[in-house]
Amino acid sequence: MNRKVYSKKNTIKMIWQCRVCWKVALAAFLAILVVETIVLIPSYRNYALDWQESRSNEALSAVQAAISLAGENALNPSEISKSIQLIAKSAHILGWRILPLESNQTFVSTKDLPVLNKPSTVQNFWELFIFEDFLDVTWSSITLHTPFRIQVRLDTTDLQPALRAFVKRIAGLVAIISLFVTIVIMFALKDIILRPILELRSHLTQAAADVPHSDTQIIKSRRKDEIGDLISSFNTMLVNTTDNLHTIKQNEEVLKQAHDSLEIKVQQRTFKLRHEIQERKQIEIQLRNSEQHLFKLANYDGLTGLPNRLLAMDRLILGLRHSKRNNCLGALMFIDLDNFKDINDTLGHSIGDELLKQTAKRMLGVIRDTDNLVRMNLIEDRKEMEIGKNVAENSDIVARIGGDEFMIILPEITSQNDAGIVASRITNACVKPFNLEGNEVFISASIGIAIFPRDGRDPNNLMICADTALYTAKDDGRNGYRFFSREMNDESIERIKIERFLRKSQTNNELEIYFQPLIDLKTEVIIGVEALLRWNNPVLGLVPPSHFIPIAEKSGMILPIGEWVINEACRRAEELANMGFPLRVAINVSARQFRDNNFVDLLKAAIVRHHLSANQLELEITESLLVEEQSKALLAIEKVRKLGVRLSIDDFGTGYSSLGYLRRFSVNTLKIDRSFITNICEQPQDASLTRTIISMAQNFGLETIAEGVENPEQQSFLKEIGCDLAQGYLFGKPMTFTKLLKYLKEKKNL
Repeated sequence: MNRKVYSKKNTIKMIWQCRVCWKVALAAFLAILVVETIVLIPSYRNYALDWQESRSNEALSAVQAAISLAGENALNPSEISKSIQLIAKSAHILGWRILPLESNQTFVSTKDLPVLNKPSTVQNFWELFIFEDFLDVTWSSITLHTPFRIQVRLDTTDLQPALRAFVKRIAGLVAIISLFVTIVIMFALKDIILRPILELRSHLTQAAADVPHSDTQIIKSRRKDEIGDLISSFNTMLVNTTDNLHTIKQNEEVLKQAHDSLEIKVQQRTFKLRHEIQERKQIEIQLRNSEQHLFKLANYDGLTGLPNRLLAMDRLILGLRHSKRNNCLGALMFIDLDNFKDINDTLGHSIGDELLKQTAKRMLGVIRDTDNLVRMNLIEDRKEMEIGKNVAENSDIVARIGGDEFMIILPEITSQNDAGIVASRITNACVKPFNLEGNEVFISASIGIAIFPRDGRDPNNLMICADTALYTAKDDGRNGYRFFSREMNDESIERIKIERFLRKSQTNNELEIYFQPLIDLKTEVIIGVEALLRWNNPVLGLVPPSHFIPIAEKSGMILPIGEWVINEACRRAEELANMGFPLRVAINVSARQFRDNNFVDLLKAAIVRHHLSANQLELEITESLLVEEQSKALLAIEKVRKLGVRLSIDDFGTGYSSLGYLRRFSVNTLKIDRSFITNICEQPQDASLTRTIISMAQNFGLETIAEGVENPEQQSFLKEIGCDLAQGYLFGKPMTFTKLLKYLKEKKNL
């Protein structure tokens, strides 16, 4: 190998071109520079402090000389001040102040002297190396041998040039030392690192050019350091490379044979792939057909073929966009079939399904652009089904959103009257008789209408508005339509609020039973009480039953609440009997409770649990229960009467009063509504109606109870015309169980 590379004349060039050497040397240079700087930084401050001390000593000497020159006047501050003034310039004194020993009062001071010895605070580290152009010094009386102190301000403007000169000297010294050490390190690296690395690089270059004879490139080295380990590893690599090269050549033939075999297999596999591609195409076609079928199942009602709730929501969003873009009105209708459940229960679900189909066809015949809707069911193009391009944004849509509920979207109307016209046409179409498997069925529809964007721009809020209007239409008598109003919204919010609190009423023990006495008009003896439900909520206060009972019935909470009322009333009846007051207890039962399949079993269990006789209980039901569901009512009444429980028709005369159901149903009592009793002494018609009801009840062998008796005149008249029992404020207001016991004891002692 040519040793000329390592001759002395090329040493500088080698070092200059060595990147490793430069990196190490630069790091060393910076490290030394930093260390020396850190070490020498304190010298900077010490030099400044020494300079200031020297200036202070010079000034002190000058002042002491001035005091000596004053001679006998050395104790006079004014004379001392004049002496100091003579030497001030030569002693670099900017100003002075002569102070007594124990007070800050000034004897003598220069006129323009600022405040001396101003407290200074160091805000950060670097302020330790910043010095002002003046220095405030105070000499004590001991130092000056005088009965007073002297403060002076010294001129230190010469300090900054002195510091700069000091810094230059220090910086030059640090740079020379760092450069010297760096040069020494670079020359040391030449022999320790650079030469072995260059040799290794040269061998690698030659070995790469002549790989088959790489074993001749082995480096001979006796070094025992890391560089020696690197050279040894390089030699081992060369030997292994030579061995591996021979193995590679031996395997070339094997690889060639494998390549030929692989080509044959690739050809075979290609043939199989072509066959698989054909099969996948067939599967894709099947999947596409299945996807179209699933899309239809997901977006359309399987019974009527109408769009379902999911697709209806999408069309509602499109309608809202159309309304916003074209600045026009639109309408959303919620339609519910009245008493559909009765038809399902009496005629069967197959008849009910057929009724829904025919109703859907009638609705489609009413609205505009129905052809577009029907065509949706026949689309076979997947892309068209996905985005619904063939349905315009302003097309009217009919959808079935569940059970007997339908939705109609009118994306573009000129005024609210247009929606009213469509709603009228729908109600007229629904009231026409349906011929279902030989049965002529009559049904009506209730419709709630929300106008957008007036009533809302959000689909969910708009549906809530339409649903609220629908419930209002049902409450107003059904078979009609109602437009949403803000008053409805307030009522809906109040209803939701009451329902939310009502659900926790039993858990929070907010329900309570009040009792109102029933009086025998002939003997004026208390023969029973009516159990009246009261709800006292911490937030809502005492909620009237007329507010929360209808909500409980609609939400289904009337079942658990009614069960609690029956058990609580029976428990109180047992307590009364044990205390010597075996009174009859009347309980109001809603139609929904009476239709519940478990109602009779629940009633029987309560009677047995509280050791009551069945005739101690009287259930009050409404006339509507007997008229609307006669078959079910008859069965339930028969079961209740078999138990021996009494039945009473509440508010008789205000509803569907009929002699027919009085004859058919085995009831015990008629309760005459308070609306007839209030003016019974002033209005001849009310008196005549009451007399007729009592006479009819006597003919049927029924007991009569007059509600709302509030004065003795009413009591006398009712007793005269043969009324059996009465209740009202005249005899006692509804009261808690504790007050009832007190009331009974007082009556017993009379």
